[in-house]
Amino acid sequence: MMRYFGKKRKFGEFRCPECKRVWFSANAWEGYGQKCQKCDIMVQPSSLRPLEKSEDKMDKIDISKRHPQELCEKCKVKGTFCGSY
Repeated sequence: MMRYFGKKRKFGEFRCPECKRVWFSANAWEGYGQKCQKCDIMVQPSSLRPLEKSEDKMDKIDISKRHPQELCEKCKVKGTFCGSY
């Protein structure tokens, strides 16, 4: 089965199957995962939605937070910050 690689950055929710840790990222992409900081395993997003303002403010981008490029599969594949695409 081929993986689909999305062309647009999304807001993603990630859930580690090992430690059950949950995190959110405004730098999530279809077909690319992010490593769990605790377990060091690659986790695919459990949900993705377009980057836009929502009533719950969950997908609001906080530019003061650093995107952990060392944990992001797309950053590693591209060799640069994935948010620049």
